[in-house]
Amino acid sequence: MKKIKLITTCILSAISIISTFALTACTPPTPTYRGSYNGIAHQPKHLVLNAGDTLTITNNHFQDISLDFEDFSIGIHQERGQNIVTIESSTITAVNSGYVVIRARLYQETTQHASGQRIRPFYSVIIANIHVINEATMTHITTAEELAAMNDNLDGHFILMADIDLAEWGDWTPIGRTLTFEEREPHQRPHDYAFRGMFVNPHEYRIKNLTITTSKTIREAGLFGHIVERGSLVAGIILEDIFIDVSDYPIDFLPATGTSWVGGIAAQVASGVWIVDCFVSGKMIGGGYMLGGIVGQNAGYVFRCTFKGDLIMTNEPRNNGSIGGIIGHNVTHAIISRVRENVVYADIYGGERINAGGIIGFTTAGCRAYCSTFSGTVTGLSFGTMIGFDAHKRGAVNFI
Repeated sequence: MKKIKLITTCILSAISIISTFALTACTPPTPTYRGSYNGIAHQPKHLVLNAGDTLTITNNHFQDISLDFEDFSIGIHQERGQNIVTIESSTITAVNSGYVVIRARLYQETTQHASGQRIRPFYSVIIANIHVINEATMTHITTAEELAAMNDNLDGHFILMADIDLAEWGDWTPIGRTLTFEEREPHQRPHDYAFRGMFVNPHEYRIKNLTITTSKTIREAGLFGHIVERGSLVAGIILEDIFIDVSDYPIDFLPATGTSWVGGIAAQVASGVWIVDCFVSGKMIGGGYMLGGIVGQNAGYVFRCTFKGDLIMTNEPRNNGSIGGIIGHNVTHAIISRVRENVVYADIYGGERINAGGIIGFTTAGCRAYCSTFSGTVTGLSFGTMIGFDAHKRGAVNFI
């Protein structure tokens, strides 16, 4: 009885303290979140949105992820520009032109660690790469002079707003071309002269009769020379009746001088660059190194592009060159599909030392041209309707 009375007395005299203690003890501590970035193999979607467009993320966006989760949140993982999108709950609204990477956190059920700490595991995954077009704030391109002046603002955001005929222009100087040693300023890097911005054509205007007939003064041939910087975008560009002939390539100096790379849209594309929904028709004659109907050398993303015409390699370098209907030389990794849904209608001719492919001339990492189509003829040292030579497979790859 004394023990009971003692307990009763303590409860009555210190009820507020006991109540506070009981409340704290019974409330679960705030969970500690633990996750792993890119812990799941997942192919992010690429979207081009106009200012004002909205995208609402639902569970359907995670159907290809084998993971049980209770709920999710989204946020900006990386962006090039300012105020490109706004995010409210699970809805993304496009605002300003630029590039943004959206990540999601997939939260699993809260568990208790052996230490007593409550942990709610999550996985971070990249769910979308988004380019935003804001026509009102982008630089409008309506003439050949304005197209050429893009070289004065290599970080700019440009939109094609009229048909342009380059028939009277003469030899085209690629946008973002490699400068010669004599042209460069002291300590200037390749990144400084390459294109790093956006060029889009949502209204389907055409650029006609682009011509390059010498390799003596430039190292790359194409509408663009070198495109770098993760998030750079060339989308919807239509090049009709292109003609490039750099058969005067100084082969004895390959690839130190002359035109090493040729591509209708771009001679060289770096990792993280996007080339999407572009069309090129015409004839290109390469100088013996890398030639692609869309891109000469590619390390980026090339989606839904089309080439129609003739591709020819005349010179034969000491080392194997490469020629392809979409890409001449490809260095993207095979884990994520970076070359897909492309179409080629072409006759592709390589020489005795040229790897020739209907879609890709040469690839270094087992990449495949997913969901692509080739129609035409292809010949070369090693040649295939999909890939001329796959360094991973050690041979050509044909469409089945």
